[in-house]
Amino acid sequence: MKNTFIIFFFFCITGTAQLVPFEFDERYGYKDENGKIIIKAKYQQALEFLETEIAAVVFKNKWWYINVKGKKLISPYIVDNGPDNFSEGLARFGKDGKMGFFDHFGKKMIKAKLNYAEPFSGGFAQFNVGGTYQMEGEYNMLKGGKWGFIDRDGKVVVEAIYDYTGPFEKGIAWVKLGDKEYYIDASGKEIPKEKADSILNTEEFIFPE
Repeated sequence: MKNTFIIFFFFCITGTAQLVPFEFDERYGYKDENGKIIIKAKYQQALEFLETEIAAVVFKNKWWYINVKGKKLISPYIVDNGPDNFSEGLARFGKDGKMGFFDHFGKKMIKAKLNYAEPFSGGFAQFNVGGTYQMEGEYNMLKGGKWGFIDRDGKVVVEAIYDYTGPFEKGIAWVKLGDKEYYIDASGKEIPKEKADSILNTEEFIFPE
């Protein structure tokens, strides 16, 4: 009886994650492992379900994450014609011209309040204030503004005062303010060159281009 319960419990957790995409009449839906249609073919594109039982689909020319019942949960930020990748468990979404973050379950973790933000790295995300978008060829590029850092709760840990920033790595991040380039810690404190070199294990103090 105990073994039966364990097997049943495991199936309850993982069984619905066995849904796989199928194509019918140039549309996509999802079937279970026995071939039974669970979500009818109505999507223009359909990616595989994550272990957390959400999947990215295109419905009426818009990307969405859906659950195993086909309910739309959240519309992700688009990168290279596809949904934003998860980084450190979070991905970006946009609403009313602002950006926020959601988790692997499709739950909003940081509300859409940011002008723009880079993916999380080292526990923090770079965010921009005051930048504007300009077309460069086929791409809409963010120009200008100031950069700072937020934590996973959306709290500003380093104010947006920098002209350029890089992602956090090993507890420090590269920044540029005017003509000065250096590294800071998560409190915004400047890190001496020798210490930064040691942390990053580099022979020279090389700034990103």
